[in-house]
Amino acid sequence: MSEPDELFTLKNQFWVGNYRNAIQEATVLSHIPESQKMDRDVYVFRAQLALRNFDGVLHAIPDDAPISLSAIKLYATYLNGGDAEITLLTLREWLGTQHGENSHLLLVAGLIFMREHKFSDALSAFTRGRSLEHSMYATLLYLKMDRIDLAEKQVQDMKRIDEDATCTQLAKSWTLVAKGGDACDEAALHFQELRDRFGASAQLLNAAAVAYMGLLNYAEADHLLNEALAKDPAFEETYVNLVAVSQHLKKDSSAYIATLAQLNPANEWLEAYQRLENGFARLAASYC
Repeated sequence: MSEPDELFTLKNQFWVGNYRNAIQEATVLSHIPESQKMDRDVYVFRAQLALRNFDGVLHAIPDDAPISLSAIKLYATYLNGGDAEITLLTLREWLGTQHGENSHLLLVAGLIFMREHKFSDALSAFTRGRSLEHSMYATLLYLKMDRIDLAEKQVQDMKRIDEDATCTQLAKSWTLVAKGGDACDEAALHFQELRDRFGASAQLLNAAAVAYMGLLNYAEADHLLNEALAKDPAFEETYVNLVAVSQHLKKDSSAYIATLAQLNPANEWLEAYQRLENGFARLAASYC
């Protein structure tokens, strides 16, 4: 008989973006079986990374840590501005060793490959992982590739394993938002259900806001985004979505862009926006 998953609450709080709750939950998990302690530590460190506590994670994990924690340390180094090429080379080296089937390594590899737009490598890592969490990120990857058909197939596979699992519900809801139209209404209901079960997070509020944008209900989206802003002023996605909503509500968005630039000048959306702004300025100057 398999052991009960003592990490159920911790994992679910992490998946919905309640990172501080996940860390707090871990403090009462000191008497769990030895077989689950590594997983507990990995989720705690991932939660700290989501809160941008890069230095704390780097100092807490020794250089000779097991591969699960070494993968997290590599991820922390990468997120903290580490060299992307070295990170990719290290991942490929590890994946080619006896550690290549480690679930945490595969997850970290997939997330980093996806950030680096190495979609084929990311998909390979996620599919080798074989857990619902790996499948959830594979769904997100398909959506980034504008392959809604493959995302829907992935969600169907997840539903056959556990339709009620949080990873399945998140993957299904993201896919509904991507489909647009009336599907966004169903997605908004799913995100509300997740907030009712686990508590509102900036991540869930942003997801619901995007669903309402798909329904052209920009006022409700604006309300949810401001709630997300109050809950976590450092969550970058909120500012990106506030800029989009502001355009539809004919509100000034310059303060959101300025704050995002202070939080993370290397934000992917911000860099793309600045490239477009600079390109427009150069084009405009040519007509002066």
